[in-house]
Amino acid sequence: MKKARLLCGALVLALLFCGKVDAYAATNKTTTEVVTPTPTPAKTKVGDKKWATKKEIKNYKRNNKKIYAEIYRPVGDGPFPGIVIAHGLNSNCDYARDFAKQLAENGVVACIFDFQGGGASSRSEGNMADMSALSEAADFKVVFKAVKSYKYVDDTRMFVMGNSMGGFVATYVAGTMSKDIKGLIAMYPAYNMGGEGVKLMLRFNLIPEHATFMGMTIGRKFFIDLATVDIGRIMAQFQGKAVIIHGTNDEAVPISYSQKAVKTMKNAKLVTVNGGRHGFGMNNTVRTETLKLLKELCNK
Repeated sequence: MKKARLLCGALVLALLFCGKVDAYAATNKTTTEVVTPTPTPAKTKVGDKKWATKKEIKNYKRNNKKIYAEIYRPVGDGPFPGIVIAHGLNSNCDYARDFAKQLAENGVVACIFDFQGGGASSRSEGNMADMSALSEAADFKVVFKAVKSYKYVDDTRMFVMGNSMGGFVATYVAGTMSKDIKGLIAMYPAYNMGGEGVKLMLRFNLIPEHATFMGMTIGRKFFIDLATVDIGRIMAQFQGKAVIIHGTNDEAVPISYSQKAVKTMKNAKLVTVNGGRHGFGMNNTVRTETLKLLKELCNK
């Protein structure tokens, strides 16, 4: 009888144990979930159709001061190529607005902006006396990085552009951020800024606290920063493709500076505007060559 009771108890324990094992196995059953990868969006092409566009006003910040910017973009998710366009000395971004709209219609996100202290008509904050090539390069990089970060922008197809001093600054940015920039378009770039003359002024302490140039008051920082920038060395670091557009009759920046630049850069060409003087703006040659470069590098 005693043996029967022991046998019965063992049987009950065995049944209970088996039940717990079965319950554990049921609750910890391994399942295989099939995950469908999200398809990579197809890259948009430049100029393959006319896009509807929209305008956005942006206020970026550097040193807690506003940088006014306008973005013209195709309506859609993209991702679209992006281009940031700089203006010249004592000016603002208005000169590039019409072309920025045209670029957006061709499937490109175009950002134009005013440099801090970049001119009397600038909508950005900052003092003209504190402006220099390096301060403008810092502004440019803030705007560039912001545009590059947008979801509708293809960060592998980014371009920079500028005219006169803005061309100098765009070249500086291209050389110092080469891995992020696919192409550079520089219009009558002021590569004659700085040089040995400014270095000599700095060496003999001849740089003034303030000076009037092109109708604006610039400060000592403008000259000191130019003395530290070797634009030839910087442009040689750019690995992308560059197009320089220069007038044959430029009285402010002789075309010889751009002729030297295309020999210094690794992949650059010079497009001349016969009879063109300094400041011809966004003419047909500029628009045609810019779109040609964008199509060449973006539509592969």
